[in-house]
Amino acid sequence: MVPRTNTPIERTLMAIPTVIVLVIMGSTVVHLAGETIVSTLSTAVLTLPADGNDVIKQPVKRMIDESALTPVMPVNLPRQEDLVLSSKPELPENFLIPPEPVLPLPRLSESELAARQKIIAHLGGESEYFSLEEDMEAAFSAAKYALKSRGVAFGKLDVLAVADFTKPSYIRRLSIFNPRTGKETRHLVAHGTRSGKLYAKNLSNRVGSLQSSPGLYQVGRKYRGSHGASLKLHGLEEGINDKALRRAIVMHSAWYVSYKAMVSNLKKEGVPRLGCSHGCPAVHAEDLEYVLGKLKPGSYLYIYSGT
Repeated sequence: MVPRTNTPIERTLMAIPTVIVLVIMGSTVVHLAGETIVSTLSTAVLTLPADGNDVIKQPVKRMIDESALTPVMPVNLPRQEDLVLSSKPELPENFLIPPEPVLPLPRLSESELAARQKIIAHLGGESEYFSLEEDMEAAFSAAKYALKSRGVAFGKLDVLAVADFTKPSYIRRLSIFNPRTGKETRHLVAHGTRSGKLYAKNLSNRVGSLQSSPGLYQVGRKYRGSHGASLKLHGLEEGINDKALRRAIVMHSAWYVSYKAMVSNLKKEGVPRLGCSHGCPAVHAEDLEYVLGKLKPGSYLYIYSGT
């Protein structure tokens, strides 16, 4: 028997030391570990799943006409290391992970836990309280739109802070969210004193207004000021929040952002609200270390006002 001579296409493919699936003129050629198969196939088409960890083998049977094959020039293949998929796959641009409805409680002192239970009982119980803070989809959608308008992909962020000022201040309306993993924590956050008491109804970019400013901010450097450890905030929206630095709008902790402050206001005013800042998104003192640790310089905060 005369040994079979490899065709040009077979010799080309045998020179490539990797696994390739080619589709040429409707025919399939498989080059596998230095051997070319160009007849009836019962081999495997190799595809990578989303996590890139395993290879899925899918049986294929197809007759191939060798006469229909034409020589193929060698191609420059990517290096093996370039083919490794990221352990953090990017989310599609049109995909929004909803915040988790059941969230862990922050580490509170015993006196704060007791005050929190009083507020929750006043509001109708745990389930009612959690139901009030679950839905932040509109705030996240607005944040994602603001990021996209500046060329920032939501799915590439490791952290995003979103404050929903359409909600009352007794709700944990500040979300620290990881778009890649879906992990979220919720925190209390205050609004400006002239924006309103329970809700932030009045918003301003004016120096001296003592009101909150909505929109997208970029987190600046951490520093120690009159309120202790704080984060500078750079307003990115012209005419809306771009005077944040001039107004000294920063993220810091404050005594009036606490459940004990809510209990005090409930007794005095009949409303379980937080105290108010001079326009800063002030947070609970017991949350500060976590929040400042998550929001690194260059990360983003979005304050949603419903408009």
